[in-house]
Amino acid sequence: MSEHFRTVQVPAGPGGAFAALEAIHELFEDEQSVALIPAHSPESLTAIRQHEPIHADEPTLILCTSGSTGVPRGVELTVTAIGEAAALSAMALGSQSVWLAALPVTSIGGLNPLIRSALAGTAPVIWDGIGGAYSFEAEEFTAFLDATAVAAKKQKLSSAVSLVPTQLHRIAERPEALAALAALDYVLVGGGAVTPAIADRVQSSGVNLIRTYGSTETSGGICYNGVELEEVSFEFDEDQRVIVHSPTLAVAYRDGEKIAPAWRSSDRGQLIDGALSILGRVDDIRKVAGHNVDLRRLEHQLESTNEIRSVAVVGADDDEYGCVPVIAYSGEMTESRVEELARETLDGLGIPLRIRKLDSLPMLTNGKPDRVRISQL
Repeated sequence: MSEHFRTVQVPAGPGGAFAALEAIHELFEDEQSVALIPAHSPESLTAIRQHEPIHADEPTLILCTSGSTGVPRGVELTVTAIGEAAALSAMALGSQSVWLAALPVTSIGGLNPLIRSALAGTAPVIWDGIGGAYSFEAEEFTAFLDATAVAAKKQKLSSAVSLVPTQLHRIAERPEALAALAALDYVLVGGGAVTPAIADRVQSSGVNLIRTYGSTETSGGICYNGVELEEVSFEFDEDQRVIVHSPTLAVAYRDGEKIAPAWRSSDRGQLIDGALSILGRVDDIRKVAGHNVDLRRLEHQLESTNEIRSVAVVGADDDEYGCVPVIAYSGEMTESRVEELARETLDGLGIPLRIRKLDSLPMLTNGKPDRVRISQL
């Protein structure tokens, strides 16, 4: 096997999904290593180091991390790790599924429905807005939910879709879309937190909501509703950092830093009654005017109210205070009320806050908040 790989620059739309499917078959059937990156993305092209050999000794898929908090990094995933991830997911769900591909296929969350379909020999349903500049209309998406349910019924298989919280929130606002979502057997949601109000609404509508935890480094979701998949385990260091042990781990980053056999994530977590609970990221604890502030705790408290549609709290570096929390949100709540709630959560700390009410949060193409842009608001 060659230690080099072919680079596929994936365009937006269904054509990009079909290019990714072709690359998956090339990876598994022809044993040809391949990198999938968004078209016209100089950052991703730099991150994959296309002229440097891979570190693995078997066919390898190279993807980039989202870069939501900085520059993306290239990650090497072997066919063994990817295959294990697909098998463990099918075991947890209890069956093979017809998947609706609804996320950019250059992310592991968006690519996994195609990988699982290819390995199971099923045909995925592909949303025609997939991989575009991030926009999502629940009304237009409803037809694809319906098509997935019909295709699965004809083949006597289960039906599944993987979404990010933003998509779920917009679907929850449309009764017809929510009813169509409830017709699917499995609705996996990852890449961020789902607000309690939205979770209650969709679950009371009959949606089988499965909240996942995972990353590019883990070949996608390795924990469903707080329960780790078979052969996966977690431990925690003194800072509550989640350390992952899994057969689905990537070999290394493209810069040579090793990942397997144990990956030290950037997430803080703990086990509560045997279930994994993510507390936030390690870098969510920021020093503000001499005080340690948990930005994720602040974000969690704000997103629990029905008057806030979506919210992100990030730290902006500041010469005077070290860091200033930036609260970006959309919804009906006034900025003064947001500040009042934030200060209650901060136990009265007299620290500076920067509050920005927006029509919608800045998003990356994978549907995650663009925390770099938010920090600059």
